[in-house]
Amino acid sequence: MTPLKSVIFDYGNVLCRPQPAEELSAMAGEFGLSVERFREFYWRKRLPYDRREMTPEEYWGDFCRMAGVELHNGGLGRVIALDSSSWSHGDPVMVDWAMRVRDTGIRTAILSNMPLTLREHLDAIHPWIHRFDYRVFSCDVRVAKPSAEIYERVLTGLGVDPEATLFLDDRPDNVRAARELGMNAIVFTTPAAAAAELSDRYHLPPFEA
Repeated sequence: MTPLKSVIFDYGNVLCRPQPAEELSAMAGEFGLSVERFREFYWRKRLPYDRREMTPEEYWGDFCRMAGVELHNGGLGRVIALDSSSWSHGDPVMVDWAMRVRDTGIRTAILSNMPLTLREHLDAIHPWIHRFDYRVFSCDVRVAKPSAEIYERVLTGLGVDPEATLFLDDRPDNVRAARELGMNAIVFTTPAAAAAELSDRYHLPPFEA
């Protein structure tokens, strides 16, 4: 096996915890929808929004048209703030592990689909996010996973070959795309599951609760 030179992390549901139920409920409440109905429309145009093909006004406007609802009295600003906040809860176990991996000399990167509003919010509130050696966000490059182009961008930025990388992402289609390019990749569910899968395969620091 080629020695690892880099570990690449997805952000959502890997470096951060899943969206809290209370924040999803608050967003759904702005539209008078159940959480289930809210999530149905939330994801329909998310990739174009992540690729910055839509402004926040266009994305949430399309949401309202699809769902047959309206926002009133500053609702758009509240929904944008709630959306960013819901993805802002870093997982301390994963963040700590990423920093310890970097301290061993292995280069680290973030490769994530997200809208510009969220990327700017995270830059402002999480000092640790700036410690990664390289970062590629769909909103900045106008390309999103699982397109091969976005993986190639992060590999070029890190200056590493695919076989010398490890990629962690919670979506199987994104992991499959990485593997097709020759990257080592796992479907991330929890730190404990990742630790069990990686412990015998790579010389990496242990996960610490």
